[in-house]
Amino acid sequence: MRRNLSRHKLSSPKVNRRLAREARVTTDRNDRIKVATTRAAVAALRAASQELATLLESDSSFRRIIAQTNAAPSEETLIPANKMRPPRPATKRSATLTSSLKRRAAAALLPASNQSRTRRKAESLKERGGSTVKPRLELLETARRKQKTFGGQLKPPQAAPGKPLPVILRKSTNGDAIKNSVAPAKPGQKIEGCRLAESRAAWVLEQSASLGRKITDTDMAGVLDAWSFRENKARTNVMPRGKSFVHSEMLGLVRIRAFSKYVVAKSTHKFPLVTRLLCRFLEDNPPKGLNHRMRFPYTTVCINRDYAAKRHRDRNNMGMSVVRAFGNFTGGRLRYWPDDPGASMAPDPETLDAKSGVPLIVKGRSVVVDSTKAHEVEAFQGRRYSLVYFTIPNYQKCSQEAKEWLSKECEVPLPKNPEKDQETWRQAAAGQTRRQRAPWQMQESNNKTQQRRTQQREKQQQQPEQQEQQGAPSQLEID
Repeated sequence: MRRNLSRHKLSSPKVNRRLAREARVTTDRNDRIKVATTRAAVAALRAASQELATLLESDSSFRRIIAQTNAAPSEETLIPANKMRPPRPATKRSATLTSSLKRRAAAALLPASNQSRTRRKAESLKERGGSTVKPRLELLETARRKQKTFGGQLKPPQAAPGKPLPVILRKSTNGDAIKNSVAPAKPGQKIEGCRLAESRAAWVLEQSASLGRKITDTDMAGVLDAWSFRENKARTNVMPRGKSFVHSEMLGLVRIRAFSKYVVAKSTHKFPLVTRLLCRFLEDNPPKGLNHRMRFPYTTVCINRDYAAKRHRDRNNMGMSVVRAFGNFTGGRLRYWPDDPGASMAPDPETLDAKSGVPLIVKGRSVVVDSTKAHEVEAFQGRRYSLVYFTIPNYQKCSQEAKEWLSKECEVPLPKNPEKDQETWRQAAAGQTRRQRAPWQMQESNNKTQQRRTQQREKQQQQPEQQEQQGAPSQLEID
């Protein structure tokens, strides 16, 4: 009886309707989940396709590669029938924009577990603000330190000679990631201008650190050949007659005259390796009066190209300056007036006597002058680059962060001790380094000097006796 009752209850219309309703609800819920998932996937694919299409349409090199690939001639050759036909090469699949979009969209939608370990590590470092590439500058410094300490020959870093280094991501003093524009930002983009100069500066620094060689004038000329000099219309005191601008630029610490503020130059912030190369260049080629342990202090480097500066005085300089020229040119000497009485006695430097000017050969030589006195550049022919290392007045007013950044990133030897800096400038200008000799060396020198004087006295005493003997007639001649 119970069995029949249970069958009756299960087969009642009310129970059947309830079961059917639950089945419909479950089916509808599953359908809604499927529809939502499908719509999300379609929207993601559509967004990725649109973004990739926009990027690839602007990239002409990608389309050029596709056209070249599709238009490549077949490699099949006709062979006579009496010879065996070689196997037909496999057909190469033509690259299309649609296939590339599909591959990139699929890669973008892949879960994180299917991505490579390197990509996941790079993305995690990028999200935390770190560097995705080990800083090449630290490797350069390590190699340079080992070269100085052990004196051994190191193998050059893994970089193709003559080619730009990859993008370098490093951290500044405040922790932000700074990107040096060494390599092109996009595939196929041509590197030129200041970016090319930064790339060449990185290569020269790498070679100098790995091989232990000095930085030469030829290296600097190659870097400045790529530099994009701006038209400077503010330096009216050096412009030759008939010209409205000169190719001149300041690197290092500069002063904004409108606000009387001392900041790091914009070009130095963008391309710090060029400024570092300029500093290393003067360190490897110091003036005659400085030895290898002394560094000429300065705050700013002025780079010039192809103009003969007229007679002028640099009012925004203090202390001594170092001038050096290089390039393929003839002439271009620096005429300097060391006895210039100053602007109070001769307001116009053109009134100074031309004969009192001293011509200095600065091509391939680091010459120390007082740039606050009158000087000019003689006429020349060819490509001429010149560098001027000097110190701006009131440089102490700049922020401590700017000083640390210049010292750490660009190795600028900023003046620190006024007394020592004045002594260094004086020795560099004198052309000789004062060195205190040891007591035993001084005693040996005095002994040699006394022996030399004694020998000279003996020679002077012997000369009259020899003359008397030669002049006196012999006994035979008298008879």
